[in-house]
Amino acid sequence: MSKITIYNSLDYLDNPDDGCEVWNTERRLLLDFFRKLPCEGQVIMQGTVGRWNGTFPAGKTGILELLLSELMECADDVEIYDENGHLFIRTTHHDGSSLFEVKALTGAGLNAIEAFTKGRGRWYGLSDKDLHDKLMNSSRYTHLPKYAKHLGIMPIKAA
Repeated sequence: MSKITIYNSLDYLDNPDDGCEVWNTERRLLLDFFRKLPCEGQVIMQGTVGRWNGTFPAGKTGILELLLSELMECADDVEIYDENGHLFIRTTHHDGSSLFEVKALTGAGLNAIEAFTKGRGRWYGLSDKDLHDKLMNSSRYTHLPKYAKHLGIMPIKAA
């Protein structure tokens, strides 16, 4: 696996003003990228949330801009990285760390979520986590963003 760091706030500890400026640019580029996809910014985020009493599985679906704002609300540090087309967002805060994979929803994924929330469809009765697992693991419902490739960033090859 090749990890490509797109943004890491820890790189700006000596100059937080530059870090804020770069973060605002990276955030805008990320949101613009997802808005231009067929589902116009609708994503699924699945991973873990670290709290004072442990680390727990978590996931949400929705518009990336709103989910990202919610995730950043209490974050002290943030890292966005791509591993072979998989996009991850890691945040740290006073209680622990959270790590989420972000995938773009397809039209079929949006339809499945709508049916689920209305209490119908093939996955009626599943837990939210089970629904998210099914969505995340099927290219019919979600797809890899391949964000680093979109940005033209290639992994550095070891010598």
